[in-house]
Parts: sequence; structure tokens; C-alpha cells
Amino acid sequence: MLEDGSRVLSIRIRAKPHTDWDEQHTVTGPDGTRTVFETSGLTQTIRDGDSGEILARSILTQDGAEPEAFVQLARSQPRASDELARRFARTLEAAGSLFSVLSGRNTSDRKAIFAAPASEYIPGDAYNDRAMWVGAVGQTELDQLCPRNREVQAIADAVAAGVKASGNYFGAQDFGNKVHAGIAGVINATKDPNLVAETSFDATTGTDAKYGARGSIRLDVLERSQPSTVCVYDHKTGGAYLRGPRSVDIATVVQRRYPGTLRYILIQIKPMT
Repeated sequence: MLEDGSRVLSIRIRAKPHTDWDEQHTVTGPDGTRTVFETSGLTQTIRDGDSGEILARSILTQDGAEPEAFVQLARSQPRASDELARRFARTLEAAGSLFSVLSGRNTSDRKAIFAAPASEYIPGDAYNDRAMWVGAVGQTELDQLCPRNREVQAIADAVAAGVKASGNYFGAQDFGNKVHAGIAGVINATKDPNLVAETSFDATTGTDAKYGARGSIRLDVLERSQPSTVCVYDHKTGGAYLRGPRSVDIATVVQRRYPGTLRYILIQIKPMT
């Protein structure tokens, strides 16, 4: 159960005698909308939790989430574009909630990712083109998607260990603030345009914004190692976690900031201290 009232029920199959999936996650939103994420290997099918209708199917490749074709049952009345847009928005929110839960189960060699769709819903576009993928991947897959993830994790570990050893902080929040500031200092000191920290963007337009400006979203670390991919690292310390709506906000502002980019990967990083 998440703070916004969303619920996530996860089922894992250890042996596969008759099922088409290894993991199934049912996300029930605050409004009661149910969305089911079924994962088999690196293929994920997203269904409407009430009708069972397939909403999307994608496979995770080294380039991110790629849409896969699926058989869609004929309906007497096709969905209107505004209805599709609303369902897509709820699917994104459900994906964000699932990512939040799975990120809380990250380990040193396996982390949750949210491969966000490349663009927001545009009336007339095929729903299946909005490929997304949420789940845990091993280090090999993570290295292919975001090659500098180990570097970012190592910086977070070193900074957190240094702050902890100094004892120069007052409580968990101050510790987290100092870790964030230290990570940003290390990364921005390199002056590498493809790895930047503590950047703020206007939530509506995606344009650069001043730190703390009203209506802006601040991102912890952005990696653009590949021209077509942007990796977003969200740092958390202690028991803090990335909330579902925040995941969607991050994906949306990055879409607007980098309109030519094809793929967005969200990763939560916690110092291994």
C-alpha cells in the first residue's frame, strides 16, 4: 500500500509448468483502476485489470523498451482518442507506482528500472507505440542501458560513507541533503555535459529553470551516454523511496526537455552503506 492509496499485489512463479509469465504485478490506483503487468523474461504485457484486454506489449532490449505486436480482439465500439489518452495516463501512473515498489527491493546486483515511453500520448497514434517496461534487471542489462550506472553508484557510496564518517549532520533529512549536495559536487566538477547533477527544468515546458523555481522539477543525475537514451538517477537515503507520481513527473519533464530522444530510463540509487 502506497501513500496515495495505490496498492500493488505481486506474484512470482518459481517453476513454470503452465503459465505465460514469471512475475505478475497488479496495481490498483487510488480511483480503483486496475492495471496488470505480466513479465516473462524480458517481455512484458500490460493488461486492463478488469477486462483483461492487452493494452501494450514490449520487450526490453539494450536500447530500452521496444513495442511488440500482439493480437487484439475486435471490439464493437473502438475506444475514442480521449478515452485512450485517459487510459494511457492511468497506465503510466500504475507503472510509476510499480517502479516505486520494486525500487524498494533493489540489491547490489539487481535494480528496478522504468523504461518510460518516448513521447506522451498524441491522439491518432497507436497505443501500442507507447512502449514502456517496469521491472528488475541484472547488472549486465543495466550496463547496456545506462553504461555509467556503476560510476554513479560508486560516487553515491563514497559520498555517503564520507558524510557518515564525519558525523557532521543532524538527523536523516540533513544526512540526505548533504549526500545529495556531495554527489552533485563530485559530478559537476568533472564538467562533463553527458553526466550532470542537480538540474532543474520547468515542468510545463521542459526548459531550463533556476534551482528551486516555482513549477520546476529538479533531477538528481542525468546521463546521456547514448544520443537516443537519457538515464535519470534518483538518489534516496534511509527509508525514502521514489513515489509513483514523481516517477511520471520525471519521465514527462525529460520527454519535454529532450524531444528528439527515443528512450528514457529511470533508476533509483541508494548508497550501499
